[in-house]
Amino acid sequence: MVKEIVQDRETTIKKRRKGGTSSASSTPPKIPEGDIYKNVIEFEETEASARDPENDMLLFRKTCDDIRKLMEEISELKAQNSGVNSEEITAEISEKRIQASLLFVVLKKLNRLEKFRTKTSRDTLNREKQQVDSYHLQLQNLLYEILHLKKEVTKCLQFKSKDEEIDLVPVEDFFKEAPESLSRPEVTRTDSHQLKLARLEWELEQRKQLAVMCQKLQAAKETVAKEIQSKRERLDNLTPRLKIYLRYMCECFYYMYLIYFKVTKPLQDYLGLPLDKIRRQHQAAYHLPKPLYVLYVQADAYREACDPLLTVAVSGDEEEARSLKQSLDDPAGADESDSDQEASSN
Repeated sequence: MVKEIVQDRETTIKKRRKGGTSSASSTPPKIPEGDIYKNVIEFEETEASARDPENDMLLFRKTCDDIRKLMEEISELKAQNSGVNSEEITAEISEKRIQASLLFVVLKKLNRLEKFRTKTSRDTLNREKQQVDSYHLQLQNLLYEILHLKKEVTKCLQFKSKDEEIDLVPVEDFFKEAPESLSRPEVTRTDSHQLKLARLEWELEQRKQLAVMCQKLQAAKETVAKEIQSKRERLDNLTPRLKIYLRYMCECFYYMYLIYFKVTKPLQDYLGLPLDKIRRQHQAAYHLPKPLYVLYVQADAYREACDPLLTVAVSGDEEEARSLKQSLDDPAGADESDSDQEASSN
């Protein structure tokens, strides 16, 4: 193949030498350089993709060997160059130089073809890398989706509904107490899910009934509490009135006893009856504390019934006893009086 390229090159050079004038007279139309360069590049790219790289490698090695041989021959001819036959040797040297130059052209073409192949390989490699990166990204997305789905499945498996925290009635009691329209034994006895729903509905109905009952009881409780409060207020308002009434009654009885004893005093003196003394003792005993008053009444009754020689008497300051009894009967008034006394002393 190299010989053919070299022969073609030699024939074209001879034709140019012979027909230099004719070629000058008939010049081909000029083609824009940009279009020529583009066409050459496209042609060489097509040729590089069509040719076998192995054959080009063998051609490259053979061309290098031929150039080496030509260089050795040229070197030998130059060494043999002398006065005799110097023109023939010079012509042969120039011929071999032309052949070597043509071989260099072949090397350049092979180099360009290899560059095109390298560029094509790099472009193909980049496309494949991009495709691999795209597949890798899709794989990562799928793995992320799988991980997300696994988490969601785990959440669903670990999910605990609120109905699990409700203490439902036993199944036997449910079928006994619940109506058949709600229990549906022909369905719920074979389907656990429907049984669970029916039990929850029955629990809801029971809770609604209990809520209504609780509201009624709460309303009744509030009504009773209002009645108790009203009665308590009525009793609280009745207590001071009773105290005033008892005070007035005591004063009335006191004046009635006073009038009665003054009228009957001469008769008491004539008969020797100590009714006035007994009355004063009773008045003084009335101001005693309750335990002492009870003791006085029982002792006086024992004296009248069993032992006339027994003497029961009350001694002391009657005014202090009266004030003490009033303070015990009315602690709020006593506190106010004590506070007034402290304020006045301050």
